[in-house]
Amino acid sequence: MQKEMIRLMMERYPTDSEEINMSTDTFGALATSAKYGIVVISGTGHNTMLINPNGESHNCGGWGHILADEGSAYWIAWKSVKTCMDHDDRLELSEYDLSYVKQKIWEYFKLSSWFDVQPYFYKMEKSFVARFTLEVLKGAREKRDQFCLHLFYLAGWYLGRSIVGICAKADPALFYNGKCIQVLAVGSIFKSFDLLKQGFLEGLKPKYPSDVTLTGIRLVQLTVDSSIGAALLGAKHVKRELPIEYEKNVDVLFETQF
Repeated sequence: MQKEMIRLMMERYPTDSEEINMSTDTFGALATSAKYGIVVISGTGHNTMLINPNGESHNCGGWGHILADEGSAYWIAWKSVKTCMDHDDRLELSEYDLSYVKQKIWEYFKLSSWFDVQPYFYKMEKSFVARFTLEVLKGAREKRDQFCLHLFYLAGWYLGRSIVGICAKADPALFYNGKCIQVLAVGSIFKSFDLLKQGFLEGLKPKYPSDVTLTGIRLVQLTVDSSIGAALLGAKHVKRELPIEYEKNVDVLFETQF
């Protein structure tokens, strides 16, 4: 896909640029914060990506809303609907009181029956579905609804778990003070990190014998636009170096040691 896009742009705009480099937003964001490392993006969708010092990249998640996106706004909305549907079908009964979330689902999607919700999911109205997470957020913050709080806990767990999963492929250079790791956090979901925090910390714990046992984490966020990273990647593509002080491009969102 990227190669075809580059070919078409060079074909249609042959005098605009001698070279074109294309990559996803995860590369630009991470390149703004560090030469290499880990970035977790969680907004409408989710992707966790690692870049090692040798330039190799690896993903955990990022397979789209049908196959993955756990921990994203879309996933929170999907999980809300699926849990309520399964409870009503008595396929899987929930331990939580679902009345608040079910009411909000029916109001938001304008349902007269559960069949009415299908078009939103099968016609891929991803952004509209994801915005339902704002209703879950209101329930968690304003009502302290236990199911809403649980959904954010689960989202946090998956985001933490994705970091542990990808750390298995991390070069030792990414760790400091033993097995502490810095991670760039990008996306609207992290605006509610206080609701994610408990699940996030649980997700960072080893689940399998082969997991890396982290001794600490530093979550940072960008203070500048990720277009800086895009410029750096473009310069690197044509074998040029641009001056940059990475530490000035981030603020610490959360830091702890275990």
